[in-house]
Amino acid sequence: MIIWHIAIFAAYFVKGIAGFGNSLIHAGVMAFFLDNAVIPPVDLMLPLPANMAMAWKHRARLNRKVWLPAAIISALFLVPGALLLRDLDGRLIKLIFGFIRSEERRVGKEC
Repeated sequence: MIIWHIAIFAAYFVKGIAGFGNSLIHAGVMAFFLDNAVIPPVDLMLPLPANMAMAWKHRARLNRKVWLPAAIISALFLVPGALLLRDLDGRLIKLIFGFIRSEERRVGKEC
């Protein structure tokens, strides 16, 4: 449980400095200790109040052309991603993405 606290503290420390990045830090640290199916629900619940407060505070400066396409894409892939994380083994997903990343590096060196 102490790992959760350390990961959350580090994530929100970065968010306090940069204004973003809490999910990158939290998910990255927790991926060493837990399956990926457990991380996103916690990672989505924790920043919700802070993100809602920031959105309300800066609502006059929000541009629909910027946030609406990202919101639509995120909503479209949320359900399939959740179903994949629920039904597949976390080690298999990490293996697949690790292979894809290694192929990207190999192809990048050839260019």
